[in-house]
Amino acid sequence: MRDFEEQLRVELRRTEPMLLISRESMLARVVRARRRRTVGISMAAAGLAVVAVVVAVPMLGRAGSDVANPPMARALHSVDVINVVFHDRFHGYALQQRCVQPDAILMMSPRKKPMPEQPSRCLLSLIKTADAGKTWQERPIPAPNTSPPTAYHSPTLWAPEAGTLALAADDGRYWTSPDGGETWNPMPGIYDLNPPGKVLQFDFYDRHVLLADSLDPFVRGARLVPASDGSYWTSGCEKGSCIKVTRDLGATWQTLIPDENEVTRWIATVDGQTVYAITSVDQSSSAFKLRRSIDGGVTWQLVSDTMPDCYNGLVLPNGDLVTLSFANDGEVHRIAAGTNTPVLIPGVPTDIHDFYLTGGVIVLAGPVDLTPIDKMPQDPLDVMPAAWISTDSGVSFFPLPVPAALPAS
Repeated sequence: MRDFEEQLRVELRRTEPMLLISRESMLARVVRARRRRTVGISMAAAGLAVVAVVVAVPMLGRAGSDVANPPMARALHSVDVINVVFHDRFHGYALQQRCVQPDAILMMSPRKKPMPEQPSRCLLSLIKTADAGKTWQERPIPAPNTSPPTAYHSPTLWAPEAGTLALAADDGRYWTSPDGGETWNPMPGIYDLNPPGKVLQFDFYDRHVLLADSLDPFVRGARLVPASDGSYWTSGCEKGSCIKVTRDLGATWQTLIPDENEVTRWIATVDGQTVYAITSVDQSSSAFKLRRSIDGGVTWQLVSDTMPDCYNGLVLPNGDLVTLSFANDGEVHRIAAGTNTPVLIPGVPTDIHDFYLTGGVIVLAGPVDLTPIDKMPQDPLDVMPAAWISTDSGVSFFPLPVPAALPAS
């Protein structure tokens, strides 16, 4: 690998064209892409689900047909969202990664031997909006990062303090920008994303926080929910209906019980006082009940015993609860503050991989494209968006712009 300073010089010499794309143009592109996906959707039940991939390969014929029907290689294009950070509902940033795998072959040989794969080439794209996502502008990347830690909600991009932005580089350093990505300055020292005895976590304001690694292994792997009062919540108990909350950065954890006869599937809170919990008789049940606490989890009331089979939820600053459901390949519902009835939110993508709140903006990250592999369009311009956002508390959602396609070779 080239020396880091040489990579940095190359990056700083780059002059990125400004990207000004309207929300309407992006929605039109999505409509065109979805129209091409109307053929053969029934094959998706066989498990042919692909994330953000639109250039694919025809399936092989029967075993022994490799001479008559040799495998065809195609350039495989994909896009992932790394993270989305909003300071408020108008000003935000999205870090995405666009990749191309030239001469990709997406099937096994007739003898069940894996076909050789070509290495992917990837490029990060950082975009900024100052008008609640109506338009976006490309911002320069200060230093290379060829392998961001995880997709959807990664610590690669974060907000060290109000109004500033931080971005990770390949050498373990972070660069910060005080002016919306116009200029960048390196942070001193190496930033350890996985220090011994600590767990890196986003707080409610998209800042990095290190929690004490004091939970047992089962609970430690569960989803942590940050609240605006500095508390962190999880429902990762192996047995029973327990919720755990820490108010001292993980040094101690309190156990709360919404219903001792049921299992807690997930919890959601925005302020650490109004807390929602989904419970069921066991982990395999699809009969969900919604419970609410308005005193930080001390007491609980039943809100609904006929909830859709939801697998995640967010509490918005206005008190509404937004949930993700398994129904009909994925649906989003809202329970308005002070009400008990889930209402379907139309026009959102299905089968979301992650779901989070940043600066009052809802992010649906990693939609799954259920189009069968052999029916997907081979036009790189029709790659599906990797994330959708809502700046109006879930009334409407629109996609992030897709980064420009890399050439196949």
